[in-house]
Amino acid sequence: MSLEDSGQWWATGAAYTRGLLEVFKGHEPSLKGACYTRFFFDLFPYAAYADIDLGEFPEEPHPRWVREGYDTINVGMRFVECRDVVITGGGDSHVEIRPIGNGRVAVVLEGAMATIRMTAELRVLNHRAYKKEQ
Repeated sequence: MSLEDSGQWWATGAAYTRGLLEVFKGHEPSLKGACYTRFFFDLFPYAAYADIDLGEFPEEPHPRWVREGYDTINVGMRFVECRDVVITGGGDSHVEIRPIGNGRVAVVLEGAMATIRMTAELRVLNHRAYKKEQ
């Protein structure tokens, strides 16, 4: 399933996006090449959490990240008011989040084990850098 481009950044309206934008020097990182590494519900269907590895890394990463050999940015996301939840068999790695209005986003998380589709409010982002196991 492909979501049409709404013209808005996928993280528009989420809390704590400033740190992610600072890491990328104001560039809004895309979800092209991203994959989800973890997904779970808390108080289904009220809240869901997803860890997403971005497909891009900052051109000028923090010196400590260079020293440690970090090559991946993982973004933790908290969704609330989850609706229209559908979980099916897996597919190719693919992540799409598209603002659909009223503070809500349409979400598609595809991976080898499962595909998750839902609408929700993307409330909180946090990020960390790490070295991906090859």
